[in-house]
Amino acid sequence: MESSLRQTFDSLISNIQPTTPLLVLGVVECDEDQDDETNSIINKLFSREEETFTVQEPTLEHRQAFFKQILDAITAMPDFTGES
Repeated sequence: MESSLRQTFDSLISNIQPTTPLLVLGVVECDEDQDDETNSIINKLFSREEETFTVQEPTLEHRQAFFKQILDAITAMPDFTGES
């Protein structure tokens, strides 16, 4: 992350009241041994453990189950009779 972008983000987020409901969704894709700068950014933004959740990569079976209903709806024949 560029320094100017990080500074702007830090400035914006530091001006938000602590009681303001806010969801910050961050996605980091990196190796287990992250560099110090990445760790520093993550620790600064998400300093309290109960506010940070780690999501494991889904298996192929989980992905297929999740998208099955969507794919079924997309591939279903349209109902031109007007009946639901």
